[in-house]
Amino acid sequence: MDWNDDTAFLDLIGEELHGRSCKVVQNRWPDGPAAKALSQDWLDLRDGPAAAVLDRWWAHRYPIALRFARRAAEAYATERRRTGRLDFQDLLVLAARLLREHPRTREELGIRYRRLLVDEFQDTDPVQAEVLLLLASPPDDRPWQRAVPRPGALFVVGDPKQSIYRFRRADIAVYNLVRDRFRAFGDVLELVANFRSLPPIGDLVDQVFRGDGRFPPEATAHQAAFAPLLTRRSPRPGQPGVLEYAVDPDGTSLDAVAADGAARIAPWIAGEIAAGRRRPEDFLILARKKAGLATYARALEAWRVPVQVTGAGVDRAEELDELLALLDALSDPTDPVRVVAVLVGLLFGFDHDQLLAWALAEDRPGAEREAAFRRFDIAAAGRPDGTPVGDALHTLHRWWQRSRAVPADVLVQQIVDEVGLLPLAAARELGELRAGSVLFALDAIRVAALEGDTSIAAATDALRAALDADEAEAPLEPVRRGVARVMTLHQAKGLEADVVVLVHPTGERDYPATRHIQRRDDGTAVGHLVVQEEERFRIRTIARPAGWEEMEAEERRFDAAEQERLLYVAATRPGELLVVARWPGQEKRSPWAGLYPWIDRQGETLALPPVAAPEPDALDPDDADPAARAAGLAAERERRARPRYLLRTVTGLAKGASTVPESAPETAPESAEHIGAGVTPASEYRGLSWGTAVHGALDAAARGATGDRLRAVCRGLLLDAERPVADGEPAELDELVALVEGVVGSPLWRRAEAGDRFLTEVPFAFHAPPGRLADPEAPDADAPRVLEGVVDLAFREDGGWVIVDFKTDVGTDPDFPRRHAAYRRQVELYADVWAELTGEPVRERVLFFTARPPDRAVERW
Repeated sequence: MDWNDDTAFLDLIGEELHGRSCKVVQNRWPDGPAAKALSQDWLDLRDGPAAAVLDRWWAHRYPIALRFARRAAEAYATERRRTGRLDFQDLLVLAARLLREHPRTREELGIRYRRLLVDEFQDTDPVQAEVLLLLASPPDDRPWQRAVPRPGALFVVGDPKQSIYRFRRADIAVYNLVRDRFRAFGDVLELVANFRSLPPIGDLVDQVFRGDGRFPPEATAHQAAFAPLLTRRSPRPGQPGVLEYAVDPDGTSLDAVAADGAARIAPWIAGEIAAGRRRPEDFLILARKKAGLATYARALEAWRVPVQVTGAGVDRAEELDELLALLDALSDPTDPVRVVAVLVGLLFGFDHDQLLAWALAEDRPGAEREAAFRRFDIAAAGRPDGTPVGDALHTLHRWWQRSRAVPADVLVQQIVDEVGLLPLAAARELGELRAGSVLFALDAIRVAALEGDTSIAAATDALRAALDADEAEAPLEPVRRGVARVMTLHQAKGLEADVVVLVHPTGERDYPATRHIQRRDDGTAVGHLVVQEEERFRIRTIARPAGWEEMEAEERRFDAAEQERLLYVAATRPGELLVVARWPGQEKRSPWAGLYPWIDRQGETLALPPVAAPEPDALDPDDADPAARAAGLAAERERRARPRYLLRTVTGLAKGASTVPESAPETAPESAEHIGAGVTPASEYRGLSWGTAVHGALDAAARGATGDRLRAVCRGLLLDAERPVADGEPAELDELVALVEGVVGSPLWRRAEAGDRFLTEVPFAFHAPPGRLADPEAPDADAPRVLEGVVDLAFREDGGWVIVDFKTDVGTDPDFPRRHAAYRRQVELYADVWAELTGEPVRERVLFFTARPPDRAVERW
């Protein structure tokens, strides 16, 4: 054999090691015993010398594969930074690096964020833990694993028995490490009281998880310690706590199990709601994995139970696939295959016979028929021909022409509105989820356009990415109330409900481990993984580290412990009733198998026969003329779209239609010493961001920020506003600090502090009836106005209020007189509204120009 032959042989051995059966059916061989002996010889070779050689071969490949993967990862990370497309993990890693390598930044952030409270800490991964501990600790050379937070700076709440996110690095070892650190520099308190569940639920949890090797008396590296669920809710006489129901599917497929289970549990839930014993929001339906969730959600909806499903991958594709097909056709308008795909799809709904008849021109008299086919060409379909297909092609032509003139995100939104894709999605099965997915896709296309590419191709790529993303399943109302919730167990972490139903009692499989994280005593970690390649229905191992068998065994121990914690999370979600599905005879395949022995002893059985869902209500149109009905609906929609009130701002009304930026460019020349010193000259155009930073800094000063704290606040405000930076620091930092200190030291500010009331940055919304406020944009509108604004500074003295508005312009440009008049109108409006809202008089109005010398800064009347 040459090298390639050796490689092929070793790969064959590897496939045999990973599950291929070598059983011999002796009656199919001429010499059955000899065949069996040959099979045993093969097994001895495979599991003995060949396995040892194969381990060495995979271990030889492993560093080569890792070097390649590291180079690829580094190149991809560099590209993300270059293009500014950082993902969430990048942000975490870079934040940790910033705190680790820049003591000054760490100190300033520690001043800004003095207290950190973290809930669900058992879900924290190592990078997040590093950020928390470094942010809460003073700068020093110690790694985060040995950091000592400032007294009172860090408070975390977590339950290691609910640590179930090892697959995204939030393993129990991180929790144990931080808990042990807390014992060194702080306190660890145990909270064991249970205010959620009734006693039967507490009994199940305590008795199931106390023994059988689930939760040990003392915590281990793999598992949390047992803690009793000390239930504080009073028992309810006659209230069952744990029920089980049986499924009997017609087949063994996951779909069959889901269909049978949904046909049993959905009518029971509907009956409980109809009888007034429960509300839809009382129910939380949980499955171990997403398979089958959509079936349960559809069944509940068919029984008229309002439902929201999360994590099911629910039929989002049809509407979005049709939109994707349309974008493909618009990008290549002469491709007849793409055009026909749109015409026979959801948007137009033709069948192929109709398209063939149109292509053959069968709608025309014999003499006028064209000899050739009509073409399915969007670019050539300039005029409608009076046929349904021709009119549809003209619509596509119109959209294509528009695509050449408007950005793709605008075009797609217009098309979605024109065809009614959003209400169509909302009106179908699980419509809230479908409509939410359409909106998610539109947002994805809009984001692509904001990044600078407004082409159809970019919109197509963005839509495809949205279809591939788990986040594309976005409910229209993410926090909708009054619904039964259907989700996977991982998504239910932290949630609760009066009634929890554990469904889909099948699907558990023992998957081989493919990665292992080894955490050393000092808290650092090293990762190991199996490099694999998928070939059709087989997975072929390419490389793995030496000693993988021991690593895999250790990983299986971690995984087995996490499976117990998943069961614990499931059992602790209900407040009053836990309902568990069982497939008799197939208990080993159920994720809820650990609960069955207790249910056999103390639970109750719920007999649930499968019941067909009722037929949906038929629509009975009340108007024989659908065109008139549609016109009436359009008129009603237009009426309801008219605003019932007009939203206006004080600044907008004061400045009128010819609004000028507060910090308009000045004409005074820039001084060379200012430029050389790196200080932004007062005459330079600042824009809204500078004014926002000034107002924010003054508000912080009013709340007591001084010295280093004020400087840290100013620095953060300038960075947040993306103001100019020089040598890593905001170029205007000294100027902003000096400006604030000058205002705070002014006689007016001292007057304000000495007054009865001292308020800064006060937002308001004032309802003014028609005619109350002059409005240049809508002088004759009958709708009332809602006037919004923010008062910079208001203080009360001698029974009256003083209203102060800060301005950052210098006042040397030719356009200043016009702006100055608008400023005075603005303060007058503030004063009028303030007097109306407080019922107290405004005795003085003040304009404070922060960039002027102190003797000319204040203007009052």
